[in-house]
Formats: sequence, structure tokens, C-alpha cells
Amino acid sequence: MPQECSHLFCICCEHFRFYPGSSGYSAETPGWDASMECLKSVWSMDLNDVEQLSYFAAMMTAKSCEHFVHRAEEK
Repeated sequence: MPQECSHLFCICCEHFRFYPGSSGYSAETPGWDASMECLKSVWSMDLNDVEQLSYFAAMMTAKSCEHFVHRAEEK
């Protein structure tokens, strides 16, 4: 991460994962959609279908999540 993550949002948690997806090459290799998830199964979402309020609500769960662990700053 380029900057220290000092707020309680899911993107600052060790259990947050983002998968950028991939465009397909053909019918035999169709690719996949972008998505993100909590590795503790608190939430997950397909970013092609997410609404703004759903995204915001998921990111805010960190404030009360028992699994929240600040991501170590990358060097």
C-alpha cells in the first residue's frame, strides 16, 4: 500500500482480498468478473453488480468486526 491505512475500513484489513478479474480470450477461455471478499466470510461481492450503498456498507463493517486486523504496511 502506498500510504498507511489508518482508518477502520475493510480495505485496511488483513482479511480483505480484491480480485481484478480478466477479460476473456474466446468462448473456451471466457475470463472472470472483478470481485472482492472478506476471507472471514463476513461479506463478498461481484463488482460488476454492486450498488454504491452495498459497497459502502461492506467497507464499514470493519468498525464493528471481530475479525478486523490492520494490514501490515508494505515496504
